[in-house]
Amino acid sequence: MKSKIITTLAFVGLLGVFSVRAGETITLKLSDAKQTEGNKDHFGVRDDDGALFFYSNGTGEWSVKVQSAGEYMLTVNASCASSKNGNAKFKVTVEGKIVGKEVELTSDSSKDYTANVKLKEGANRVGIGFTNDEYKEGEYDRNLFIHRVSLEKKQGARD
Repeated sequence: MKSKIITTLAFVGLLGVFSVRAGETITLKLSDAKQTEGNKDHFGVRDDDGALFFYSNGTGEWSVKVQSAGEYMLTVNASCASSKNGNAKFKVTVEGKIVGKEVELTSDSSKDYTANVKLKEGANRVGIGFTNDEYKEGEYDRNLFIHRVSLEKKQGARD
């Protein structure tokens, strides 16, 4: 019986279905992000540190499957290359709709930024969109770098 349970859990894990209980966290694989808008040459995963890069405005999206609907905390660990007019900004989307307010990074250094999102049972499209690219050749080039994205079911959320 124990073998059957382990096999079932392994199969469910391969499908990308996660049962996230309050206080548990799932980390999204950066290389699984699919670009839904923007210049395809300005989006990808860097070889040197594995960060997801946005060299111009655009959105990267993940398909996230959860076994229960509810409130989740999305944590985005991000850094940026700032420009003369400030730091990078990004928006969070669920099913293509903006959730909360646009987030402005507070420094160039890697830091966690959070947003509360509501997910439905089953598959959800969760996205991060770089919104304020700025570039002037030889002077400045604002870019956004995502180092980690995770979801944690909030305390008191439905199971």
